[in-house]
Amino acid sequence: MTDFDYYLTFGRRYLAMGVLVYIIAAYTALNINTDIDISTFLIYSSAYAAAVALASVPLLLLNIKRGTKYLILGCLLLTVIFILGFSRTVIYTNSIEKTQMLFDDRVTISGVVKSEPSLSSSGQTIEFDVRVYEIKDSPALKKPIKVRIFANTDYFNHDIEYGSTIMCSVKRMNDKPAFKNAFTYSRYLLQNNIICSGYVKLIKTIDPPSMDSSAFDHFESLGYNIRKHILTVCENSPCGNDEKALLKGILVGDRDGFSEDLYSHYSNSGFMHIAAVSGMHTSYLFLLISFILGIFHFPKRFICIPTIPLLILFAAVSLFTPSVCRAVIMMSVMLVALSIRRSNDSITALSVAALILVIQNPYSLESASFLMSFGATLSILVFYSPIHSRLNCIVTDKPTFEAGGNKLKYLLLYAINKLTGYTAQSISLSLCGTLGLSYFTAKMFGSIQWGSIVGSIFVLPVVAIVFITGYANYFISMIYKPLSTLIFKLILNPALCFINACAGFFSKSIFRINTYTPPKSFFIIFIIFCLCLYMILIPSKNKPSNPEDDID
Repeated sequence: MTDFDYYLTFGRRYLAMGVLVYIIAAYTALNINTDIDISTFLIYSSAYAAAVALASVPLLLLNIKRGTKYLILGCLLLTVIFILGFSRTVIYTNSIEKTQMLFDDRVTISGVVKSEPSLSSSGQTIEFDVRVYEIKDSPALKKPIKVRIFANTDYFNHDIEYGSTIMCSVKRMNDKPAFKNAFTYSRYLLQNNIICSGYVKLIKTIDPPSMDSSAFDHFESLGYNIRKHILTVCENSPCGNDEKALLKGILVGDRDGFSEDLYSHYSNSGFMHIAAVSGMHTSYLFLLISFILGIFHFPKRFICIPTIPLLILFAAVSLFTPSVCRAVIMMSVMLVALSIRRSNDSITALSVAALILVIQNPYSLESASFLMSFGATLSILVFYSPIHSRLNCIVTDKPTFEAGGNKLKYLLLYAINKLTGYTAQSISLSLCGTLGLSYFTAKMFGSIQWGSIVGSIFVLPVVAIVFITGYANYFISMIYKPLSTLIFKLILNPALCFINACAGFFSKSIFRINTYTPPKSFFIIFIIFCLCLYMILIPSKNKPSNPEDDID
């Protein structure tokens, strides 16, 4: 019973429990009809929460065990959290619907361009995002919103770029789903904080308004400018087209330059995460920052002071995708814990990251990037230790060097020990990631790519070299361009060719398991399977040796 209670509470991770309940409530609110009066809904929600609290008071006053009282309080708190999550999501979705209604008729908007105008997939229009700060003759807009604009190529003003202030007339595109739960472009845009999309004909540039810029706006602009410069350096490099495209993906998560064959190789091989900035890339950046600060003997306890702003800047360079936001928030939480002398807990940090993103935008729960990023990370945090402990059988014993012994033999055994240790770690990470992504890849791609489990052993070290060398070379290119060109030719281009070759090899059908597209209800079965697997891998224990120990 102690084991059951320990694992049911995520190893005493009560914050993680609360976040899970909040996410369930938010997802429930997103997928039901919430076309109700907000004031009425809030009154009923508050009344229900008060009723639950009052009903629990007599139970708490009874002479019962302390553990039972804590259980009652915990259930009460989880109920309140569910109501908060449900209420917040209902209020958010209703606010979005009211804002969208402003665009049902053609309206004149003023705003700032927040993405580089580019040719749409149809080739007939140019698309870009606009942060709208004013809708003419409508005082209903209380804060800036983001919309996606499609402009005819024949009428588009090519002087418009990121940061331009424009005025245009726009009407919302109508893309009602063909059937229930069908894909809609507007729903996809909401996952990216874009309220709606619409076509325009004439666009006029205007003088920028006098508005107070926040720190976020400065980070966003600085990050975009750095991103643009990095992409220019990559485009001017002496590498092949596929290598340039991959380098852009590794450094800033840009996959626009991927050809159809290259995209197919990475999608079928399971290596697409290499070109989507995530926790792996953030970890490489953190190691680079730590190494530089270590040279200057910067105190480890206060390493969060310079590191967190740099991580946020890196997120801005990567356009604040859910995967990089998750990684940056997790790492920031752990760095703050280090500075205040608190123990680090990865699952708690992951929960905080999920809570922040879901509160900010509940529609992110439907984002493939959000689901795959958090699914893979949670799987690694939970399953890595038990899987790695079983793969330790392939790791050779660490040799000891005795005086007068054979030094060459010692070096050989030492190299084998390190190689087998790295292989066990790499396979464990890949197995965990594949397990966490299996349901989502089956649903989105109709297959499970197991080739990446083996391929990661060879690919990931090279990706680390490309990422660190690529950013170092970015700064070198601003100082001495000939040296930068030499680094491209001698280091980056061969490494990128090797990664592309591995992706092409492991994209073969033999490295994929084709599956049918599972329904949403199958996700419950997937969770039950993961729990059963976890119970099998984790040895039973009557009492946790340390309440602070990780569940993994």
